[in-house]
Amino acid sequence: MLNICFECFSQTEKDRLQPDSAFKKMLMELAKKRIEAFDLADTSLWSPLVDDRYFIATPSGPIATKAEVMKGLRPLSPGQTQKFNFTDVHVIKDSNTAVMSYTINETVYWRHQVEVLQPLRKTDVYIFKDGCWKIVASHETFYLSDPEIIKIDPESLSAYVGQYQLMPSLIYAITKEGNKLMIQEVGQTDKAELLPFAPGQFFKKHDWQRYWFIKDKKGKVIFVKMKEFNNNYNLEAKKII
Repeated sequence: MLNICFECFSQTEKDRLQPDSAFKKMLMELAKKRIEAFDLADTSLWSPLVDDRYFIATPSGPIATKAEVMKGLRPLSPGQTQKFNFTDVHVIKDSNTAVMSYTINETVYWRHQVEVLQPLRKTDVYIFKDGCWKIVASHETFYLSDPEIIKIDPESLSAYVGQYQLMPSLIYAITKEGNKLMIQEVGQTDKAELLPFAPGQFFKKHDWQRYWFIKDKKGKVIFVKMKEFNNNYNLEAKKII
């Protein structure tokens, strides 16, 4: 495996300075070989592709070194297979370093069962060492699964339009643009759509926070409750306009 690494993935100085599609494809091939070796729990295939200083930040938080990863390798269960592909691949490159960020979409097959795993965003750092590109660090995080969007009367969105004050210097403006409800921090240019998942409850794509609009007895919105569904904090922004 070490000879394959040197022969197939070694780069000339000119090639290393050009972050072209061929280089991007090469890093994707390296990542594919590492994942396949990982699934097989084959350290003889996995180790040569990984620098000895390697560490990975896992989705649950702990940092694992190369030695710890190798120690924890376990093969798939008998009859279990996995298929995966990469999407949304981004690569930047310097003379001796490169970074690739990508999404892994993986499906597990076991007997008659099929499980589509939660998409994983991974960012890998590579160094060019001993004539070969090797991974030296990784960071993994799971994509947030968005709730299912429900259909609501577009006219009902007008009830949520206004400005909501969270702090004296932090005010959110909620506007209706066509059939969309938009949120924007006053004074900032970034704007995002609020999507309904329950009556009076909205979310932004790939965001942990949920927005619950609270009404008084007369049916008038008086504040918006901002809550991260996986945390205990609960913030309230009063409607001021």
